[in-house]
Amino acid sequence: MSNASEYMNVQLVVERTFDAPRDRVFRAWIDPERMIKWFAPVGMRPVNIEVEAHVGGKYQKSQRRIGWSSRGHGWQNSGPRIRW
Repeated sequence: MSNASEYMNVQLVVERTFDAPRDRVFRAWIDPERMIKWFAPVGMRPVNIEVEAHVGGKYQKSQRRIGWSSRGHGWQNSGPRIRW
C-alpha cells in the first residue's frame, strides 16, 4: 500500500471467546470507565476515551506510557464511524 487512501479498505477483525456474559463483555468495550482498566498494552494507560456506541457513533482514545511526562509521549487512536 503506497498511500493513506489505500488503507481505507482495510478491515481488522478481532475475535476472542470470553467466559463471561455477553452484556458484560460488550460494556467492557464501550464504557470508558471499564476500558481504562484494560484497553492498553503493558506499560501504557488509556486516556481521553470517547465512545458513542451507536451506528454512526464515534470511537477515539489516546494512550500514554506509564511514568513518562505527558509532553510528546502519547499515541492517539481514532476509528472510523462505528458500523454494526
